[in-house]
Amino acid sequence: MDFALGRARIGITVTFIINGFSAGSFVARIPDFKRILDISNSTLGLSLLLVSAGVFLALKPAGKYSAKFGSQPIIFFSTIALAISYLLLGFLFSLTWFWITLFIFGFVIATQDVAMNAHAVVVEQRAGRRLMSVFHAMFSLGTLFGGILGGVFSQFEITPLIQASLLALLYILAAFLVRPMLLPASADTHHFGDVKRAKHPIIFAVLGLFGLFAALSEGAAGDWGGVLARETFGASPFISTLPYIVFCTAMIIGRLSGDYLAHRFGA
Repeated sequence: MDFALGRARIGITVTFIINGFSAGSFVARIPDFKRILDISNSTLGLSLLLVSAGVFLALKPAGKYSAKFGSQPIIFFSTIALAISYLLLGFLFSLTWFWITLFIFGFVIATQDVAMNAHAVVVEQRAGRRLMSVFHAMFSLGTLFGGILGGVFSQFEITPLIQASLLALLYILAAFLVRPMLLPASADTHHFGDVKRAKHPIIFAVLGLFGLFAALSEGAAGDWGGVLARETFGASPFISTLPYIVFCTAMIIGRLSGDYLAHRFGA
């Protein structure tokens, strides 16, 4: 692996960690968001749907512009935008503000997600060996550390705004440090056209259902595990993050095994 490719691998690994860290540190503070805004479980559930809406609406334009301009600049600008959106989320002025910033946060984090995965594909191809599962393990490592940090901040009653301010500064610094490490934008620019119909749509539909069930379990552990532990079982703020921390640990173990299993048995 040449020097430039090695730098790109480090840079994209850092990006995966940042993306996961953002998700994990956000999830850990969901019980605090609920308490500060004094909202019911149903209102919280509807609010969190706005994150998913932002994610869904970001997927196609993120792919389109990553193809048109290259994933490297999209990673840079989405990381800056992630810092801003995370900071705005921390203000918690009102429920309406919460809804708006949740949508923006979901849109931005998904944009970064698409771009970093596109870049990771090129790094993996040039390296000539499987790396994708390890990259995703680094995302899970980020969620683990983000969950721990969010739990510690919550335990010591550090406000979401202070947490968001510190992380926003960290993300902006990381954006400028990572950008020159990544492959140039020309490495993966290509035509973005209509996707051809799959030859085996039933197989992909079944795989999609497996992904849906996995996402539901992650949502249960992350979005609601902390609320349940704190409000039903009276757990402390840090202990209430343990369901998500355990889930993230399991994801790390599974993903670190993924490339080996795919190499040995095939995808």
